Amino acid sequence: VSTMSLSKYARSGSSDFVNRSLNFCNVIWGLGDEGIEVLFACMCGAMRTMEELGNFWKERCMQIQAGYIQVFTEMWGEYRGARAACVTGDTLARDGQVGSSHLLIIQQIKMEGQTAAFLHKHTYQVPIEKEFKMKQMQELYVNKAWEKYELDCMRINSYTAQSMLMQGKNLEKIQLKLEWVQQTVQVNEHGYVPERMVLTRISLCIKSSLNSVQRRHGPEAQTQ
Repeated sequence: VSTMSLSKYARSGSSDFVNRSLNFCNVIWGLGDEGIEVLFACMCGAMRTMEELGNFWKERCMQIQAGYIQVFTEMWGEYRGARAACVTGDTLARDGQVGSSHLLIIQQIKMEGQTAAFLHKHTYQVPIEKEFKMKQMQELYVNKAWEKYELDCMRINSYTAQSMLMQGKNLEKIQLKLEWVQQTVQVNEHGYVPERMVLTRISLCIKSSLNSVQRRHGPEAQTQ
């Protein structure tokens, strides 16, 4: 996944967008978390592709090895039928072993090289995905707390306006409701602030994880 393929999801209104050192985060992060969802989808698809490719290489290697065995067996049968020579038999047996060894080496180079290196990135992706899910859940809590706060503020304004038009017992009832709502606002405010702080910490942890991946892999993290 290249940075350019996801650069369209960057939000130019972000306060950190002008900071070139945060380009890696900006192209996969932003308001609404659109970029990170695209990145996760691309990475999951790439992981499945690499796993299927690894299985294909393994199956192909087994077929090639089986073909070698069949060819050497036929050659051994022909030479043995023509002239029974121990030296020829030993040579063919060694050739079969060398061919099998070469195939195993090729398989290890391909599967344990680029494929294994790419699949290793999943170890970085999993904790970031968990933190992202925590961030989404925390955003729900924060939004609900903010909605309650706004609703209580509207009630306060309504009761305050009504209290200016009423007298006697009706005024006392409105004042009691107003006091109750004001107490509720204070309680909700005390609950909203910690939730907001937790959300901020989670967001910082995610960005810290992304920056850590960038520093660990350097330009490779942005070009692959």
